Amino acid sequence: MPGTPVLVDPLDPEIRQWWPAVIVSKQEEEAGVVRHQVRYFEDGSYSDCLPSELLLFDIAKTTFDQSAFEDPAMRRAIAYYEWRFLSTPSSANTGVSEILRLRDHTDTESATLLDQSPMSVSCPPIQFEHFFQTTSAEPMAADRDSADCIRAYMHRMDEMVDIIDGRDMKIYRARILDMEFLCNEERLGLYYYVHYIGWNSKFDEWVPPSRLVYTV
Repeated sequence: MPGTPVLVDPLDPEIRQWWPAVIVSKQEEEAGVVRHQVRYFEDGSYSDCLPSELLLFDIAKTTFDQSAFEDPAMRRAIAYYEWRFLSTPSSANTGVSEILRLRDHTDTESATLLDQSPMSVSCPPIQFEHFFQTTSAEPMAADRDSADCIRAYMHRMDEMVDIIDGRDMKIYRARILDMEFLCNEERLGLYYYVHYIGWNSKFDEWVPPSRLVYTV
């Protein structure tokens, strides 16, 4: 269905990592052959794919290694998945129900479409184009706040970031020491392991991208 995140078979046995993309449309040819048009997180380009060339991009069932975290396209795909399915507690039931339907390969007209996806109440409406062009170094000049929502997923190790503490609502400078995709009872999604500058290492912790803030 439109808006479904997928991994596309590169059709090259020498390429180990399948390409992350999102389904844009579904087309059925006269012979009954179904093709999906997808847009790649790598460069925003499009292609038509057979269903056999696609796998559901489900972060709870995908194995990530360090090379995946070094791939901007994979980071954008993770950002899209979290925005689409996991953005807020109020939308959690909707998102979880949808991903369960996708896992069962159902394709019903009642399924949520891209423009109806759950949005974070703490984040301005996200422009879809941002998933294909934002980097951590240079957020887009237009609609900066919206771009920052994606930018938070694009940081690398040893980068300095500003993190808000939910307890005192103060902002602290920190360095990214590690990053992982965590999937357990408490955390699901991309997390950064950070050290707060000027603080004892016992305060080092895992934080989600939503804790990062940007100032002009």
